[in-house]
Amino acid sequence: MSTRATVLVIDDNEDFRESLCDILQDWNYKALGASQGVLALDRLGKTHVDVALLDMRMPDMSGLDCLNLMHKHHPEVKVVMITAYLDEEKRALERGATEVLIKPLNLKTFRELLDKITR
Repeated sequence: MSTRATVLVIDDNEDFRESLCDILQDWNYKALGASQGVLALDRLGKTHVDVALLDMRMPDMSGLDCLNLMHKHHPEVKVVMITAYLDEEKRALERGATEVLIKPLNLKTFRELLDKITR
């Protein structure tokens, strides 16, 4: 089976990021990781990415600030925000996130969303 879309996982939790990249690769997606917003923006400038899975809270910048910069410099990238805080969902959608997923991720829901937005 050929590789599907490229997904950039941006999360400061290394175990979560690496586990999600492994799962994405098992699903035949090309998976890249970044531990911070600044690193993700740099990677987007160098590599084609179809979908960014972006944590809402990171140490170097907020997920919403990173989302704004992504939309400004890489508007073609679909951004799915991830958060453990339900109250942040509305703000992310208002700022242009494609979708917001709540941690812990439901892998079935996540895969269905990913398959839908990368068709």
